[in-house]
Amino acid sequence: MIRKSKKQKLPLILFSTYHSSERIEKARKNQRAIDIILNDEAHYLVQNSFHHIIQTVKHNRQYFFTATTRVTSSDTGQGMNNVEQYGELIYLMTPRQAIDNGFMIRPRLHIVTTHDSITKENFDKNLGYVIQESFRQHQFVLNGPQPKMLISTTSANDMNNFSKSDEYKKLINSGVDIYMVTSSKTANFGNMINNQQYSRIEFLEKLKKDGSNPQKRMIVLHYDILTEGIDVSGLTGVLMLRSLKKLKFLQTYGRIARLFLIDKLGIANKTLLPNDLDKFMKPYGWVIVPSIVSEDEDKKEHISEIITELRDYGFNPEEDIKVTEAKPNGVTEKEGPDALIHIEKRSPITFERIQNLQAEYEDEKLASLKTKEDKFKYLGGLISKVGGMFK
Repeated sequence: MIRKSKKQKLPLILFSTYHSSERIEKARKNQRAIDIILNDEAHYLVQNSFHHIIQTVKHNRQYFFTATTRVTSSDTGQGMNNVEQYGELIYLMTPRQAIDNGFMIRPRLHIVTTHDSITKENFDKNLGYVIQESFRQHQFVLNGPQPKMLISTTSANDMNNFSKSDEYKKLINSGVDIYMVTSSKTANFGNMINNQQYSRIEFLEKLKKDGSNPQKRMIVLHYDILTEGIDVSGLTGVLMLRSLKKLKFLQTYGRIARLFLIDKLGIANKTLLPNDLDKFMKPYGWVIVPSIVSEDEDKKEHISEIITELRDYGFNPEEDIKVTEAKPNGVTEKEGPDALIHIEKRSPITFERIQNLQAEYEDEKLASLKTKEDKFKYLGGLISKVGGMFK
């Protein structure tokens, strides 16, 4: 193709993974250098297995795009803060700016409370119940589309356990489509929808089509395979069955941060403003955490890490946390300041951690203010806020 395009004097565009870049360079041989290289998901180039690509593939210009910039301690290392390798930063948009401009939706944390019989020790055996109850309570907090819950599993074994549960069968029989995908070669459900196997292309096409249908109810389980490059605008929330490092967490949240199509059109034609949340079909991306009874330091730290990672999105623990509770006769809803009271009654560790985090954020904010006037103004606002809560 390189020879053909050169002979016909036509431009040639090559699409490849980073794994194939050396093959492109080998095919190029002594031909002229590539004019422009566009590196998407460029944070992968920091890895040892790909970093050499920056120098190996001959080019005249190249650009790097990423939603999760990776830097290293040294400015001369493999991190994206190495100006000699990656060049100067051309453009940056923070998550908060993307939300304010209507390019993505804001996060909310949903802590799902299950029955007292669920403990850390028997969590795996009760996985089907935890997923079913999380899905049911997630549906309760939505105000528009049907629930489409993404699940970040601990391993392919979670999918195997869930597929054997009574809850799995009940959910499918009730009309919920259950998708399962993993890169594990040992799994029997690599690209499965409701017990039926599909090719990867068919699976992704159906996922995108069903995801855009507001009437479809879906549960999508994956293990390290749907964190990037999947544009399914209808996903309403992600259930975290494991702690994720910052990069994976932000990429995972990105799957549910897409605007619903009707909201995207409203933003585009300016009939909908980014802060008109009561008019959105999908105003929030829900980060769902099952709160089991025997909360320990691991659970406490997991919730802290999630809240900390969401700070760049303008997340406010006092306002953006919702807790729902499993009841024999249905689900009850608590939100806003009441949510914190609700957590305190059922989950003192979680409540204490949220209070401590909020205090840390306020201390940091106060320390960042330069003038006494700004500090007094900020403190006055806090006092007014606390006074209002006690009224």
